[in-house]
Amino acid sequence: MMNFKIRPLETQDLDKSSFLETLSNLSDVKNLSTKQAQEIFSMASGQGVYFLVAICEEGEHQGEIVATVKLIIEPKFFHGGKSAGHIEDVVTRYGFEGQGLSKALLQEAIKIAKENNCYKLILDCKKELLPFYAKSGFKEHGICLRLDF
Repeated sequence: MMNFKIRPLETQDLDKSSFLETLSNLSDVKNLSTKQAQEIFSMASGQGVYFLVAICEEGEHQGEIVATVKLIIEPKFFHGGKSAGHIEDVVTRYGFEGQGLSKALLQEAIKIAKENNCYKLILDCKKELLPFYAKSGFKEHGICLRLDF
């Protein structure tokens, strides 16, 4: 098993193809330029949005981002003004699955959510992924709806 480092995404990471390559395992990012990615990152940074990444520390992929997760902190008027956390974009690059990277990123996101006074953490996933998220303490709750444009 390789060694990995979990840390926040940094602006200079967007100059490398490994971040977008990893995201492409989840959804289409081929039309997103580095400049657009930098604008998105700049807009989201400091707004309660945390991009966490796993960096490979050895071998031919040393220095590359091979997994990522996004945490969004949403201030609420409920629960004494506590916040709700939202987990998005949990993805591990093909070939790096099964090494505990998504679980490690989730644990870091959970820690940050607690530090930010969140009373709950929400994530939507496919039914077949429920057992994976249950290992980190998530429980099925309600129904997710979506409207695509």
